[in-house]
Amino acid sequence: MRARRIALDDVQSALAIDLEPAAWGGWGWRVTSGASAIVLRRGDAIEVTFENDRRFAVTVDDAATGAALINGLVARLARKG
Repeated sequence: MRARRIALDDVQSALAIDLEPAAWGGWGWRVTSGASAIVLRRGDAIEVTFENDRRFAVTVDDAATGAALINGLVARLARKG
């Protein structure tokens, strides 16, 4: 799988979610209208919402900490800008 970088200034917010693969169309790289996800397991995931209202989710350990970190960086960037 190719790496993809996401520019922090494109991010509106992040949220820790309980991801159910069936809600995203199954396992693996999933693409739906307005959203995409990398679904490797059920459970903890970070869902990022972009400035254009598109969403991206990825299953991770400790999603709450990751989402809080992303939101903190977005807030810091907004204060500087």
